[in-house]
Amino acid sequence: MRFDFATSARILFAPGAVSELPAAVREFGGRALLVTGRDASRAAPLVKGLHEADVHTILFAVESEPTVDAVRNGAHVARKERRNVIVGFGGGSTVD
Repeated sequence: MRFDFATSARILFAPGAVSELPAAVREFGGRALLVTGRDASRAAPLVKGLHEADVHTILFAVESEPTVDAVRNGAHVARKERRNVIVGFGGGSTVD
């Protein structure tokens, strides 16, 4: 199954989509905040691809469903570190 959902955000979903993400992220700039689930090591292939695409990446892990404080903290990190793209990697919690 494959779908590409675009509204105010873009969701890529397909087997092997991780290999497509670095180029898609690079379109927005070279400074990403990568939101992961509790086990950030699952994003290692994407982190490697972003590095190879010359995208400076900071990881931001969420433990479970995001709270308002977690979202505020993530927004603070994104602003402070001057990120120009935010990538949610994983399931619903990271996309939320």
